[in-house]
Amino acid sequence: MELFPIGLGNRLEKRPKRTRASLVEQSLRIDAADLRRSAVFRHGDSGRLIWTLGPTEIATARYAFTSQSAGADELAIELQRGNERRRTRLVLTTTSPNFGGVRFWFCCPRCSRRARTLFVTEQELAPACRSCHGLQYRSAQKHDARVDALRKDEAKMYGMLFDSSGTLLARLRRLRLIIKALRAIERDHAKRMSGRLKETCNNGCLR
Repeated sequence: MELFPIGLGNRLEKRPKRTRASLVEQSLRIDAADLRRSAVFRHGDSGRLIWTLGPTEIATARYAFTSQSAGADELAIELQRGNERRRTRLVLTTTSPNFGGVRFWFCCPRCSRRARTLFVTEQELAPACRSCHGLQYRSAQKHDARVDALRKDEAKMYGMLFDSSGTLLARLRRLRLIIKALRAIERDHAKRMSGRLKETCNNGCLR
């Protein structure tokens, strides 16, 4: 627990630490495109889905697909993970891409929005879209918005570099942040130069 000053005077109130959002990479995926490639979306089809982590089976699901003439397709699914078990019906809709064929989408059981993939989290055995579960990709959690701010404002970065205020630890933290921003600027520059080189090659001016 951490203490934060709340209100007036010296009164302190305990507030729990902010926890990070669950990760997409740590959740079970129910992907409509993968199921279609596996020929699951055929009227009357039924079977069993298995999620594994290496050689270990971590979850299973029995399913039955029903196709309605009005287009209200349903996937009845019974999920099991350890001693947990949950039955649910997932409604599907379809679209027709410009290049032909049919694309299947789930209707999220919570928000009813169209989603290619539904997720089952470690905390809850209820399929829903990424937004409803509040899931983040691991790369998004590692992203530091302060680095972006310094990349866009070099004057601010130079100001931080010559700022001698604060404790030694605070100055070291600012220096680490500046180094991250400089490395990001260097990567951006390398990408731009690589793009120019490829463009020159495509124009036939460089062999």
